[in-house]
Amino acid sequence: MISTTRHAGTGDRDDEQQTAQEIVEQYLRVEIEFPHCPQDGSARDCRRQQRSTGQSITPPLHQQSSSCRTATRSGILLTRAFTHSDVSQRMSTDSAPLTLEQFLKQAGTGVVEDFTLEPSGQMDAAEIRVHARNGRCIGIDFSQWVLAGSHFEHVEFEACRFRATELSDCRFEHCTFFTGEAPSNCDFSFADLRETVFDHCDLTTAVFIRTRAHGLELKQCQAQGAEFREADFSLAVPGAQRSGVNHATFDGCNLSYADFSRTDLTECQLTDNRLIHSVWHNAVLERANLAGSTLDNIEGKGLVLRGADLRGCRFNNLDARQIDLTDVQVELEQGLTLLQTLGIQVS
Repeated sequence: MISTTRHAGTGDRDDEQQTAQEIVEQYLRVEIEFPHCPQDGSARDCRRQQRSTGQSITPPLHQQSSSCRTATRSGILLTRAFTHSDVSQRMSTDSAPLTLEQFLKQAGTGVVEDFTLEPSGQMDAAEIRVHARNGRCIGIDFSQWVLAGSHFEHVEFEACRFRATELSDCRFEHCTFFTGEAPSNCDFSFADLRETVFDHCDLTTAVFIRTRAHGLELKQCQAQGAEFREADFSLAVPGAQRSGVNHATFDGCNLSYADFSRTDLTECQLTDNRLIHSVWHNAVLERANLAGSTLDNIEGKGLVLRGADLRGCRFNNLDARQIDLTDVQVELEQGLTLLQTLGIQVS
C-alpha cells in the first residue's frame, strides 16, 4: 500500500500527482511521500540545499602531489580527499621515534603523543588500552592485539595490519589509514570492531572483510574502495546463530566503490553518504535508512531494499527485476525514476 502526504497546491497539480501516483502503484509497491515545501521547492530540494550549505557529503579533492596521490585498485581510480599534511601538520617537528617496547611503556603511564612508531623486530601480541595522538605508525602489525577501549587522535597508520585485533569500543578521530604511498592497504579483516567509532578518518581502500561490527560508526569519513564483504553487523557471539539485531551507522561518508557484498544492514543508518559505484551483491538493507545518499551506478544483484527509506536519495539504476524494492519509501519523482528503469514512461 502506498501512503502519501499531499502537496499544498492547486487542484490541477493534485490531480496530476495523483495520476502519476496511481501509475507507480500499479507497477511498484512503494511508499511515496509528496513534497511538503509549500512554495517553489520540493522537500528533496530543501534537503539538497541544506546539505550544500552545511556539511559536505564529499570532502574537497586536492591537487595531486607527493603527499596527495592516486591509487588504482581493481581498475578504479581513487583520489585522496585530504592530504598527508592533515595529520602531519599536527605532529611536532621533533616527533620522537619509538620502538614497540617504548610505545607500550609510555602507553601504560599516560598519553603517547608526538611519536613515530616503526617495526623493531618481532613482538608478541600485546594487551593494553592506549591513548595516542599526533603520531605515525609505519608498517606495524597489530594483528591479534587487544586494544579495546583505546583512543587515537590525529594518528597516521601506514600499511598497518589489524587482522583479528580486538578494537571494540575504540575511537579514532581525524586519523588516516591511507597515504597513497604505502605498499599495502590497512587491513582490519576478522577484527572486533563492535561499538568502534571512526570520526573524520581516511579509510580509503581499507579492508574490513568478516569483521565483527555491531555498533560500528563511520562519521564524515573518506572510505573510497573500502571492503566490507561479509562483515557481521549483528549482535551474535562467535559460534552462535545471528541474533537478527543489526546496528551500524555510516553518516556523511564517501563510500564510492566500497564493497558491501553479503552483508546484512537491516535497520541500520546510512544517511547522506556518497555510494556511487558501490557493490551490494546479495546484501540486505531491509528497513535501512539511506535518506539523502547518492546511489548512482551501484551494483547489487540480489540486493534486498525491502522497506528501506530512500527519500532524498539520488539513483539511476535500481532495477526492480534484480533488486527487492518492496515497500521502499520514496518521493514521487523517485517513483517515476524507478518506473523508467522498467521501460515505463509517464507523461
